[in-house]
Amino acid sequence: MLLISIEHIVLIFAVIIPTLSIPNVGGLDYSDCAKIANQTYLKAPNNSFLYNQQGELTGDSSQAWGISYQACVDLCTTEANSGSYNWSFLSSGVASWLLPWLALTAQLPFATKDKTTNLMALLLAVGSPSLITYSLALTVFNARWINRTFRQIKEINATLHRPLQLKAIKAARAILIETQHIPIHVYNGRRREIAQLVVHPQNWNWWCSLRDTILLTKGKWTYSLYAQVGFVCVSQLLAITVFFTSASSDSSIGIGLAINSLWLWMIPVVLGWVYVGTQTDSNSIKAALIATNVPVLGPERNVSGEFIGIRDRTTFNDLGTNFQDSSDSHESHSNGRPQQQQDSRSINFTADPGILITEHGTVEERMNSESSQTTHASLSEDIEMRDLAEDFSISNTSTLTSTLKATEQQSQPLLDLEEAPMFRPQTFLGFSIAGDDLEPGSIFNYAHVRSHMNTVKHVAEAFVTFTKRQKAQIPVVSGKEWISNQDYWDENLQGTAEEMSRYISHLGKDVPNIAIHAPASAGLVLNCITAAFVAIFLQWGTTGAAIVIGYKTPVVGLGCQSGSYLINGLASTVSWLVLVLSAYLSHRWSLLQETAQRRGTTSRPSPNILLAGLAVTTRLLGKSLAAANAAFVVVTSVIQFTGLYDNCWCDACIPSLGKKAGWVILFASDAQITAASKRAWVGGVFMGILTALVASAWVFVARGDELFDGDGQE
Repeated sequence: MLLISIEHIVLIFAVIIPTLSIPNVGGLDYSDCAKIANQTYLKAPNNSFLYNQQGELTGDSSQAWGISYQACVDLCTTEANSGSYNWSFLSSGVASWLLPWLALTAQLPFATKDKTTNLMALLLAVGSPSLITYSLALTVFNARWINRTFRQIKEINATLHRPLQLKAIKAARAILIETQHIPIHVYNGRRREIAQLVVHPQNWNWWCSLRDTILLTKGKWTYSLYAQVGFVCVSQLLAITVFFTSASSDSSIGIGLAINSLWLWMIPVVLGWVYVGTQTDSNSIKAALIATNVPVLGPERNVSGEFIGIRDRTTFNDLGTNFQDSSDSHESHSNGRPQQQQDSRSINFTADPGILITEHGTVEERMNSESSQTTHASLSEDIEMRDLAEDFSISNTSTLTSTLKATEQQSQPLLDLEEAPMFRPQTFLGFSIAGDDLEPGSIFNYAHVRSHMNTVKHVAEAFVTFTKRQKAQIPVVSGKEWISNQDYWDENLQGTAEEMSRYISHLGKDVPNIAIHAPASAGLVLNCITAAFVAIFLQWGTTGAAIVIGYKTPVVGLGCQSGSYLINGLASTVSWLVLVLSAYLSHRWSLLQETAQRRGTTSRPSPNILLAGLAVTTRLLGKSLAAANAAFVVVTSVIQFTGLYDNCWCDACIPSLGKKAGWVILFASDAQITAASKRAWVGGVFMGILTALVASAWVFVARGDELFDGDGQE
């Protein structure tokens, strides 16, 4: 969270100052226009240009509310009829209805890598509420998926009576939820790091320590948040209450009510991100991953400055983050190629047909029939599990054997990813193709959701396989006798790094290189679709309320006020959709790149250049549209208090009524206009507030911690 900063001040003044410099910004002088129209009517009473409340031509001046658009142009657009600023109205309107919302933007989640990206995150949030709501909803739905998955792993593990192991599983669940806003990936490598972190009993404390460190830097409910949200809510409620409970007949109050509804999306978004959880700094996860000590990692211990097992892919410069492990740099090579491990045919978890975590987050039993030479015959019987909320199905041994053989025939030797260029961001015309997939920050969750959920799958599958092999009494070392005595249980988990890697693989294969990207599962696609509905609901529930207020205020029709709200909503939605498309294209490009890398088809994979170009172009287009829309929404919120919209074209609602049917109110009093508008104003205010309340309530009940049986830290 940021306090009011230079970026906010620059944004506010950059959009307000140009507005105040527009000539004749005060609009029409309605009193003078009304006098001229009356004089014209008295001179030629048969000249039909008067309109009644219903927007119909009338010859009765006592029923007249206004004049035709053409008459307004002819009679009221002279220099003498130009109005001037009402500074009292401008200052009070902006202070009451807009500044509280601009101040609340300081509580939006940023935690990006630098001030420039913080400013871009601010512009994206203000310019596309759809985008930040979509990222929030995705974070919530994915947290539910993680909670549901690890609840089942916890229940399977509970029967082993291994408390420290169970704590590691619970800690892994919390880590994966709290790191959604950071581009991370699972790393095995030459030392088989993730395998040793999962299997080696002395390393289980690493998960707990990492979780505790991450939670220390998690954003919390602060007094500044309470103060700013409380000030916004109280000030807006008081303004609305005073209007609807007083005898006020100021028709301009509709402007404030509409602007208030337009910005109401900020309440559930700000509160939602604090509740869901964000980090206070973009480097906090990276620092925690590097600083958390690993008790035992093969013959070597954790060296300060290294990533161990889980790595932060954030790029902080044009060269990108160097992911090479210092201990791996000494790996021997032959003829310029990396020396292969014991098993050169490594298999990607997610790409294999024997996947363990289903698309809906349930755990499915798939064990390698060749993982132990001594326990094959009874494996299916030994690993029979009781049914949980979702069934844990067990594949036939012969089917698994044939699947494994087919997979081995199709597999290609992998290049050593430590030496591969895929870890460094590639560019198109100087712009990163991966784009926001490598950017830290909550608003960018829409971009790295696929890679993060792939990371979740790898970690979850490792713990599932690790747990079930213990229940099947299969030790790490193949052929070794299982020790059932709890006092000596840990001896079953001793072995080489490669053996531990095979132990957490459901196919019993050593996997030194784990893919960062994988095709999205149906469950993730469903989460994206549902999150899109949440984004549309909040965006158009609040923007729609503002449109209703502006549209239904006489003259009824789509004018400059309601039209500007419509443009804002459309620009927000389109920029969000374009950015989501860009994220998909970037993901697709990265997936093709990694696939080519794994197959060893080329030393520097170059997937479809058109795909790379589209990914970059759509990202630039989406961000530019969102930034322009952020400036537009602030400008349009300000200028409505300046009188710039008080002109014949805007007041006559020409966009919807046209020049022939358009008319301008001149003779109706504020009390008459207020009486005619009040029902629409009440409906619009109720619609906006109800939308914000429903969205807020949804966030507070949807994260899904209860799916993990309410367990906290242990």
